[in-house]
Amino acid sequence: MRPFATILLLFAVVAAGGAETVRVSLPESDAPERVLDVVESVREFVEKLVQIGGDLISLARDVLGWLEAGAGYLERLMDLAESGMNLVNETAERGEPST
Repeated sequence: MRPFATILLLFAVVAAGGAETVRVSLPESDAPERVLDVVESVREFVEKLVQIGGDLISLARDVLGWLEAGAGYLERLMDLAESGMNLVNETAERGEPST
């Protein structure tokens, strides 16, 4: 599961990186403020990536849980169908006239 989540996270990082670029200009008189602004925007961007990664991991876990639950339901349904077929066969054998 970890390789799957890692691949999803890398995909999210690449997709988000292509969507938004950070531009750094040459230092001016208000350079410290601009650096802090850039650091703040990078921090917000990383927080968004972490949130998206967490959401993707949660979604993957939910999907795997649903698939696992669905397999359990299918197994029980097949068992019920098999026992129903056995009951029908036994009933048909009892109803046959003996020769």
